[in-house]
Amino acid sequence: MLTVTGTNGKSQADILKDTIKLAVTHLKGGEWCDNAKGLEAYPALIKHFMPGVFTNENGFAWNREYLLGTYGALKYYAWKYFEKTEQNELATLYKEIYETWEKAFRWNATGESDEKGSVCGVDIAELLEAAYKAETAAVEIMSKMI
Repeated sequence: MLTVTGTNGKSQADILKDTIKLAVTHLKGGEWCDNAKGLEAYPALIKHFMPGVFTNENGFAWNREYLLGTYGALKYYAWKYFEKTEQNELATLYKEIYETWEKAFRWNATGESDEKGSVCGVDIAELLEAAYKAETAAVEIMSKMI
């Protein structure tokens, strides 16, 4: 558990700049782990929804649900942060990204899509591909801000 107390003396502008710098570093793969990092995690996740791979065996269903739910929630927090800091272009992008992840999570959990009746992995992969493109655009915008 983390408890935040006190102040750090930074201006809101400096906090925003530091936050964006951290986000860009993360999304461009500046991590310590050996797994797919940042934006490159999208293709790694998308492949698990493709025909021949999309299965409910061997815990894959649980892993998909966990990843879609966890990362979807993080996109929500990014949207709300950018909304709060009046970064309207980024807020709009992250709202779209969050809603796409949320739809993918819901479709994965229920097996039903809004438009097609019964969902398949390709439907979810298409949603994640759209989120990938939108988040790539967000990184380009943020990169210009630091």
